[in-house]
Amino acid sequence: EGEGHDRMDIRFPGQQKELVKAALDAASADTRVVLLLFNGGTIALEDLLLDTRLAIVECWFPGATGGTAIANAVFGANKFGKLPVTYYAYNYTEISVFEDMNMTTGVGRTYKYLTDDPL
Repeated sequence: EGEGHDRMDIRFPGQQKELVKAALDAASADTRVVLLLFNGGTIALEDLLLDTRLAIVECWFPGATGGTAIANAVFGANKFGKLPVTYYAYNYTEISVFEDMNMTTGVGRTYKYLTDDPL
């Protein structure tokens, strides 16, 4: 994703979800797997949320010193905060009318007006 390369849906592109599932399959039953997401927009994660061994960290595009900040967060040197966005179900783009900018139309937008269940 990037300038001039908008995604048509919010699912993982390419084989990325299969890679996460392969890492979970390779890990033992009591091993935690940490998924670091580096992306600029929402990603659908529903089926990955079913595996309780998976910890998901949304890193966004962190900038030059972001790697250090993320490593500190993953290894316990600092604590996490709240996300600045609402995570929607994978079909949110199919059930929403994006030409209508009203926050309450359809299933609604943002945590404040969403009538569907957020992730």
